[in-house]
Order: sequence, then C-alpha cells, then structure tokens
Amino acid sequence: MPGHRDTLYLIGQVSPKSPSFDSPAKGGDTIPHKQPRSVQVVIFAETKRGREFLLLRRLESHGGFWQPVTGSLEGAETHVDAAVREVREETGINADFEHVIDLQLVNTFEIAPQWRAKYAPGVTHNEEVCFALRIKKQEVRIDPKEHDSWAWVDSSGALEMLYWESSKRALAGLVKMLG
Repeated sequence: MPGHRDTLYLIGQVSPKSPSFDSPAKGGDTIPHKQPRSVQVVIFAETKRGREFLLLRRLESHGGFWQPVTGSLEGAETHVDAAVREVREETGINADFEHVIDLQLVNTFEIAPQWRAKYAPGVTHNEEVCFALRIKKQEVRIDPKEHDSWAWVDSSGALEMLYWESSKRALAGLVKMLG
C-alpha cells in the first residue's frame, strides 16, 4: 500500500485535525491518548536448525499471550520509526532503519473493550502496519513492565503459540515472502 506509513486511518469520533489524540483534563492540561496506529515486527534469524522467530510473552496482567514485537506510534513518528523504537524497547536489539522489511500488510482490528480507555473517546479500531527484521539469533533483554518471557521458535511452533490472528497473518506473510 503506497504511502501507508504516512496515512492516518481513523475509526470513531476522532477528527483528523486532532492528530495528537489528546483530550482536555481538569485545569486545562491535556492527557495524551494512545494513537490508534501501531506496528508489529516479526523478528527472525537463520540458524543451523532453520529459520527461527522471536516471540515475547505478555505479562499475565496484560493478557499472558505470546506475540511478536508490537507497539503504538508516539507523537509524529512514522511506522518505521515506531518499529525501530519498539524493537529496541522490547528486546534491547538496536535495529537500523534500512534493515526493517515492510511486509506490505496492514491489519485493522477492533480494540478490546478493556483497553479502549487508553484511546480518545469514540475510537474503537486500530490500524497496525506489519514489518519484519532479520537478525543474528541472540539473547534478548525484555522489558519487564510488558513481558515476562521470550523464545526462539520455528514457524509451526510460532503459529501454535501466537494468540492474535493479526500476528499469525504477519508471520504467514513473512514466511510466504521468504519462500
């Protein structure tokens, strides 16, 4: 989708004229809302055992499910900027922009009701742009505020472990792309 990193898809009552997604609070301050724009980054490595994929397990208080690197855009970030930042924050891996692979896949999904309070009123759906990153297999440093475990697994193991269909689509798209 040409130019998709620069396009803001909004569903709900948020106006495109309010890209900060802030709302007034008492005293005139603003409370930043999470943007309904995110990234997913499938990290993989070619090893002697074959291709392996890095999965992170969310804390039980955040769902306890396995997923690739994910996260919302902050401020005026592009999707690629967010992908590089999220990889660094969630794994400790420093990626270069030029090594991020655009999977040409955009997931749009309904935000779970229990998480909608983080978004501006009326926002019900999120747009997620999917990427991949090839690295050398390594130990990772997870963010203990978000994840409690990580694992390198083959594609069939990853498909079994992944919870969200959007994550399974991203993994399948990458596997197809790589052949």
